[in-house]
Formats: sequence, C-alpha cells, structure tokens
Amino acid sequence: MKKLTILVTVLSLLVLPACLKRREIVTIDGEGRIRIQHSLQGDEADLDRGPDAMPTGKPWRTSRAKWLKEDGTEEHRLEASATFANAAEVPTSFAPDDDRAGSLVFETSLREVRVEETRRVFLFRRVYRARPWADYDQLFRSRVPDDLAEKLEKPGDIGRLEGDDQERALQVLVDYEIAKMVLWARTAIAGLDLHDEFGPLLATHRIRTALEAWRRENLGPEQVSGFMSLGDQALVATCEDMVAATKEIIRREAAAVLGADPRWNAILFERLRAAAEKEHDVSQDLQDEDFELVLKLPGTLVTDGGGTMTDAGLRFRFRGRDLLDRNQVIEVLYALPRE
Repeated sequence: MKKLTILVTVLSLLVLPACLKRREIVTIDGEGRIRIQHSLQGDEADLDRGPDAMPTGKPWRTSRAKWLKEDGTEEHRLEASATFANAAEVPTSFAPDDDRAGSLVFETSLREVRVEETRRVFLFRRVYRARPWADYDQLFRSRVPDDLAEKLEKPGDIGRLEGDDQERALQVLVDYEIAKMVLWARTAIAGLDLHDEFGPLLATHRIRTALEAWRRENLGPEQVSGFMSLGDQALVATCEDMVAATKEIIRREAAAVLGADPRWNAILFERLRAAAEKEHDVSQDLQDEDFELVLKLPGTLVTDGGGTMTDAGLRFRFRGRDLLDRNQVIEVLYALPRE
C-alpha cells in the first residue's frame, strides 16, 4: 500500500486533501469599520503547503503556536488580524498579486440598503467564490467501468479496493490524469487569443493523441505492476521523470501546431497551463477543510441569513467541498438607530 500511495501521489493522480480548520471573526462597528481575525489550525505540513493559507505583511499582525495532541502529534495554529476602514479595503484573496492562479477568493461588501423613520438598515455580504470542478468530476466518471462505478466514485476510493479491482482502478486514475493534462492544455490554448479556431482544435487533438500514445507505451498494466518492485526513492524518481516527459509532450505538440501563429507565445502558454493545473490542485486541497465565519454586528439583527446565534456571535459553517462549482453566499441584515 505504501508503494501504491507513492505512485499515485507523485504522479499527481491523487492529491490527499489537507484537513484544516479555518475560522474567521468579522467585527463591524457603527462607523462601518471592519476588524478581521483569521485562524487556521492543523498539521504543520498542511499549513505550510496549503493554498493561500494566511495573510502576510501589512496591515496584518500574525502569530503562530503549536502544542502536542493526546496522540503525541503536533497541532499548529496560524493567526492573523487587521482592521479596515471599510469593506472595500478588505482583501479578496491572500495570494500575492502576481500569483492569483487558483487562489481562494472571498468577497466582502457592506452597504446601506434602507432608511426608515427610526433606523438605517445595512446589508453585510460575504461571497466565497466557487471552485471549478464539474469538468473533473465528469472526466473521472467517464473513465470508470460500469462494474466499478459503485466502488470507485472518486479517486480516493482506490485505497479501499483490493486485487484486480485495485489494478483496474489504478489504470482509471492514469487515464484520468492524462485527461486532466489535456484539459489544462486546452484551457491554456484558449487563453492565448489566437487568430483562428482551427489551430487550437487541432493542437488539442494532437496533444491528446500524443499523451494517450505515451500512456499506452509507458503506463500499461505491466509497467505499473513493475513499478511496485522499485525502491521508494527509485519509484519517486521514475514518476517525476514521467511527469516531466508528459509536460514536454504538451509543449512540443502545442508549438508544432500553433508556432506559426503570430500570437503564439510559448512562455505565456506554459504559464496559463501551470495556472490551470494549480486551479485544480487548490480546489482538491480545499475539499476537506472546515470553514467557520463568526459575525459580530452593531445595532439590531434584522435577518440571520441562516446562521446560528452563539455567545461568540452569528456563526456560519461549511466545508471546502461545498465550494465545488457553486458560491457560498452569506447575507445578513442589521439595523442602527437614526440619529
């Protein structure tokens, strides 16, 4: 099982989601100022490699703590806090401005929506933007044989399979990875704004055909079974070499078809392809994370937006998987007395 895990992980066939707990306390005062307090808790490796885990730099004040859990493992918590003059100043992402590809996006707004005789009503709105995922779900399901469909509903189910079922499931995952690579390439080509439609369609076809031919030659059932006899380090190195080979195939085939187009830009193509890959990886990584938002509002609550009132404030909770292809929208009305 260890060698199977190494194989599928290094090949990027199966990214094991991080189990992190995200908590955010948003405090609004009567003047519309907003104080944000973030907390992210989990294993050290997950925190440090996670997608846009925490804000850094001004105006944020940050800290980090760790302690031992009952099972002897370490738990880590990152915290950050800052105050903003209004909702427009609250950042929508913690990624650097030059690296927004795949970043978690959350938009905050606060505005007056009604003036009555004795009060003013305000709408707080937070939108966690959806992660693109429907294409990946369809790509995976289309490759699962009918007799495995109930056992292999998602890539992570391979760990529960045995014998022939596991061998066939591994081949499904290999096919799925090739399909993802084609999708990333197609996304990158679409972002180049080339002159005609013929070239991009032909390039995508050439990339798919070349990758599938390479897969049949290098990742058939016999080759994959042979990987299990390798030592761990040799297996990792072999897998990394194969990933590099597939990326070179994509670059070669794209340039062969599109290189004559005056708008072809090999560097931009690779940047867009890598961004599409990261978009997938971040979405996968976020799925098992817990999200909690606590609102502390001035005045009188008018609507709770489906939240739960607690001693800490109005609480909303959801999971990262709830962001797959749909926004998570939180809307709350509160009122302040008219002066």
